[in-house]
Amino acid sequence: ETSDGRFVFVLPFGSDVLVGTTDEPFPGDPHRAVATSAELDYLTNLVADVFPAVQLSPRDIVCHYCGVRPLPFAEDLSPGAVSRDHHIELSDGEIPILSLVGGKLTTSRQLGEQVAEMVLQRLGQPRSASSRERMIPGGDLFPSTAADLDSRHRQLADEVQCETGLIRYLDALCGNAFDTVLRSLGPAELRPVVGTQIPRGFVRWSIQNEWVDGLADLVERRLMLALTRQLSLPALRELAELLVEEGVLEAANLEAEIATCEMQLTERYGYRW
Repeated sequence: ETSDGRFVFVLPFGSDVLVGTTDEPFPGDPHRAVATSAELDYLTNLVADVFPAVQLSPRDIVCHYCGVRPLPFAEDLSPGAVSRDHHIELSDGEIPILSLVGGKLTTSRQLGEQVAEMVLQRLGQPRSASSRERMIPGGDLFPSTAADLDSRHRQLADEVQCETGLIRYLDALCGNAFDTVLRSLGPAELRPVVGTQIPRGFVRWSIQNEWVDGLADLVERRLMLALTRQLSLPALRELAELLVEEGVLEAANLEAEIATCEMQLTERYGYRW
């Protein structure tokens, strides 16, 4: 807990550590939100207070990211004191309207259940299914112990003849959903994008099946490379060339797309190339 009464998390994050969050009000366009130097100082100072032997400073930050979380309006409350719970507001009228307030990815399934329940009740319809019996994609047959998971990784790596580290990376990204894709790739398509653990064939599959609309979308959202140490300018170029090969990006726009993505990663994530 910080001196101003907030909680900050210091969590294992792959081979790194994830520290956050802050509660700074942001009135602008959410797409333009970036972590400020004041926020980075606030977080590193907190870690320095809790773990003085680490001697953490802003120079140790590999990368950072920022998002704007919409909160319900609360008069005369600091951002940290505003409720993070979600709720549903009902506006009755000729056409009833349900408004969702709050919520986040980790509670999205619960929120969906509550909304469906309210809609079905108002329609006088019984609920015929529950998400409790629906496995999250990629989670079916997931090993129950770390030893079983490691055995599964080694077995699949032997089967497709690739490095175990590649299997671990894709499993963390997609769960069991990547098995079928990986087994369909030939030796050439198993070759990873330069400096990363992601096979070129998996990148192609992602482009073809996950509605990729550009290089930044591929890097930040589909492959989750923005929060790793694996990004380099040669990797950006190779990924952009795969977008051209798959018809998502015009060859004439390749250089501009790389430059835009490079600038975005520098401004939003603090990348040092």
